[in-house]
Amino acid sequence: MSRSTVTIGIITAAMVAGPAFAEKTESAQQIISKAEAAFIAKDFKTALRLYQRARAVKRSPLLSYMVARCYESMGRLVEAIAAYEAYLKVGTDEAVLGRAIASVRLLRQRMAKGTLVLQVTPFGSRIFIGEREVGQAPLIPQQLVPGEYPIRVTHPSLGSNASRAIVRGGETTSHVVALAPPDVSGALSQGDVNVGIIGVLASGLALGLGGAIATITAEVELQAIGDRAGASPNAPGPMTQRQAQEDIDHWGTVRTVGGVMAGVGVAAAVAGTLWWVLQEGDPKRQGTIIDSAAMTPLDGGAGLSLQGRF
Repeated sequence: MSRSTVTIGIITAAMVAGPAFAEKTESAQQIISKAEAAFIAKDFKTALRLYQRARAVKRSPLLSYMVARCYESMGRLVEAIAAYEAYLKVGTDEAVLGRAIASVRLLRQRMAKGTLVLQVTPFGSRIFIGEREVGQAPLIPQQLVPGEYPIRVTHPSLGSNASRAIVRGGETTSHVVALAPPDVSGALSQGDVNVGIIGVLASGLALGLGGAIATITAEVELQAIGDRAGASPNAPGPMTQRQAQEDIDHWGTVRTVGGVMAGVGVAAAVAGTLWWVLQEGDPKRQGTIIDSAAMTPLDGGAGLSLQGRF
């Protein structure tokens, strides 16, 4: 037998034992017994009706207590508090009085709304409480009746997250949801790695070849300018000093750019080769080719240094 059944049985016995109501004890006893059975069966609506009927036949403070319990079990909290307080004014049983006082306190807490602070990242994520969308992060604190709520957060690129938050009356509850990008470590296939390496090597070779051609062409043109500038004024195609200087500046720039392109291309080709060799064909091996880079101007070109880790 449960504690609730024992409590109801004791209260029932107390309600029918008083000599002041001896004339109608049998009728009250029958009604109260039916009410007790309905309450134990969780038929609170029927139990409430029977307890109220018994209270009309017999004036007992404990009947007000049972009416309050029916209201509470049905979720009619305002009426439950009123019935408990009515019992507190006339009740004499210390144990039942203590339970009534505790019930009133708990019911008032349940009726008081709680505050739910949802700390969601990243901003712009859509937030749902239950089936209702309440807004996007950052979200103002939500005032909710006490209870447990399903929380769902969605983001177009980071997926979704489902959790639950408990809100207590008169309290502030913080709930943190941080959407993180999916873990793709080790997700690369061997084909992905090969494509990356081929891309680096091809780009490096193309850049290096283009830079080398530009550098060689510039050197040839600069040599030709020197020859023409030193030729006799009567020779074919003589150059003035101003023309010579303009051409020297132009092809000097081409030579510098070509040198840089060649250096970067060679460095990229070397990096691609190192990538392939150091990873030993394992696409899951972690490593970076270009962790830092530095370019140093040189006479007629530039030097490029790369650093990485594996």
